[in-house]
Amino acid sequence: MQDQPLAPSDPAVAPPDEAAVRALLASQGIAASEREARAVARALARLAGAAPGGSA
Repeated sequence: MQDQPLAPSDPAVAPPDEAAVRALLASQGIAASEREARAVARALARLAGAAPGGSA
């Protein structure tokens, strides 16, 4: 089964930046490695309907 976006992509909404994800997690008291932040950013991008693989 292939991952498909839950909603159509919105060109006005950029996929989340890994640094921003890491900062958000840190603000909630969650320490995340770069790899973990990258995985969370990819998951959020898929949920938002962005292209798989992150930003272009």
